[in-house]
Amino acid sequence: MQDNVLIRVLFRILASVPPIIGAFRVRQLGIITSYAGCTGAITALPFPALIAILSKRFARQRGLATRTHYDSIGSSDAWAIGIFVSSIVALIYIMINLAIAGEG
Repeated sequence: MQDNVLIRVLFRILASVPPIIGAFRVRQLGIITSYAGCTGAITALPFPALIAILSKRFARQRGLATRTHYDSIGSSDAWAIGIFVSSIVALIYIMINLAIAGEG
């Protein structure tokens, strides 16, 4: 698939359509970058914590080792759950504030 130029171009076009449609609706760059920043925050905060929680659960279910050489207090389930919950709360707060600011 990676060598097929037609498929690569098709998927690049498909990836560019949603932002173009969104640009017709919202014309202020500040609002666009605010929502794009939320997307980056979602990618950086709750997803890695969720992956850590689920991968440990997956390993336990299959009887695999969950401890590695890199384990520390920061890689415990409690930390991952705390980061996940606090980042979701923060993102909800940010999205509500963005929605309120967008209406004004």
